[in-house]
Amino acid sequence: MLVDDSMMRQLQKITELAAAITKSSSGAGEGDLERLIEEAYRALTGLDGALIDTLAAPSLVGLLADPRQQSALAELLDAHALVAEQKGDVGRAERRRAKARALR
Repeated sequence: MLVDDSMMRQLQKITELAAAITKSSSGAGEGDLERLIEEAYRALTGLDGALIDTLAAPSLVGLLADPRQQSALAELLDAHALVAEQKGDVGRAERRRAKARALR
């Protein structure tokens, strides 16, 4: 029960972070957003964003067996896609969105 409560708090924090990134992405500095996203990726998966980008959705599902973690990662990928899109990297944004859809 204690582990589940701890995980729920962590997932809620990551979901809130993803929402904040999405909401403030137009006004925040790119470096700050990238740093926040990296921190969230590491907190959730133990992996950095570059590795998350290379892994296929089924591999991520295997890494994150709990559907709540998968949902949190999907939210984070959507937020990261928005940042990539604002930087002009439409291809990377689409790949992240596709991965997010596959995790849902």
